[in-house]
Amino acid sequence: MNNIIYYLNFQILNIICHLIPLNIFVYDAVSPASIQTAEAESFRLFPNPADDYVELKFQSLGSKGKLTVCDLTGKLVYVESLSQSQQQAKIQTAHLGQGIYFVALETNKGRSVQKLVIQ
Repeated sequence: MNNIIYYLNFQILNIICHLIPLNIFVYDAVSPASIQTAEAESFRLFPNPADDYVELKFQSLGSKGKLTVCDLTGKLVYVESLSQSQQQAKIQTAHLGQGIYFVALETNKGRSVQKLVIQ
């Protein structure tokens, strides 16, 4: 049996000015008994704000990992595979436009995300 985790109830106005009720249900497809919590690897991100590059420092991952950078629209702008013994990474950011990005470190323990500002 799936559990409802979100329920949204609102009305929208169509093009001929009629209110149409809209109900949205979001279900949890995983049973609570099968949920396993994992502690994602945390990392330091500096300098932030950045100009030409940003460095990441983290504990030895213990397994292979992946480093990704996405812009505010969700577009993937950088991907790097990380070895299990790696403890740092450097990303060149000069080619990225000014703005806000999200840097994610993903391992088998989970995913950790930090905001990065490019000046």
